[in-house]
Amino acid sequence: MAVLVVCTAWTGAARSAPALTAQQQTELATLKGQLADPDRTAKTKREAALLLLTRPYPQAGELLAAFLANPANRAAQIAITEAVSESGIVKVEFVDPLMAMLTGTEPSLRVPAAKALAAARNFGVLDRFAKLLGDAKTDRAICLAVVGALGRILDKQAVDLLIGLLGNRDEPIRNAACDSLAKLTSIRAFGRDSRQWRKWWRENKDKKQSDWLA
Repeated sequence: MAVLVVCTAWTGAARSAPALTAQQQTELATLKGQLADPDRTAKTKREAALLLLTRPYPQAGELLAAFLANPANRAAQIAITEAVSESGIVKVEFVDPLMAMLTGTEPSLRVPAAKALAAARNFGVLDRFAKLLGDAKTDRAICLAVVGALGRILDKQAVDLLIGLLGNRDEPIRNAACDSLAKLTSIRAFGRDSRQWRKWWRENKDKKQSDWLA
């Protein structure tokens, strides 16, 4: 019976990750080499990441997730985040390494990671953003990256989070929240007037999303 269980599990894994064709193996190796090669340009790396994002075989996503989790190849990390932001294609296995990039010690990764995470709202990202913003220990730079990313997420929960930041004692965060609200809604008239944004949201939060966009 134990053998049967093991074989069944292996068969299920095999079905979920079918063997690659010779052409796919060659393509995967080529694109992997382009992301790994330190001499390749940022444009080449981004294009390689875009191609991998569009490939239907799971090994492509697994490879991208591995590059995202590798701090030794910062250029590949940034290329993949840019590709995700540009395409809007994201996989659940990207979320944890992207969160690690956002909250890590390397400043150059924070904004690209946050922008890429904005494409992953269906994978619980807004809840994780809320947790970061609600933690007084979260570094201001991380908070600002998150606030900027919220301006890319057309969702009521994102607006709620931004409205909640209008009372933050940190002026740069308050201003960034207003800027993200303006970007998200296309409402420019309120500028950085927190009172107008709060009033607008009280009047519109229960309406359909299409009704509160300018």
